[in-house]
Amino acid sequence: MANKQKPKAFDQIAYIASYNKENYKRISVLLNKKTEAHIISFLESKKSMSDYIKSLIIKDMDQ
Repeated sequence: MANKQKPKAFDQIAYIASYNKENYKRISVLLNKKTEAHIISFLESKKSMSDYIKSLIIKDMDQ
């Protein structure tokens, strides 16, 4: 009997990780919970922190 190897199962998690690595860039901002709590609270009140921050950057770029 020939030694048949099972085809590898599709690894969706690895695929998504690879796709994200290829197509996205993660940028972080470190905020101090004590001295910048007002900024954290304000950002958390937004429907989407990411969309809010990106809109501010785009607005600034257009000036």
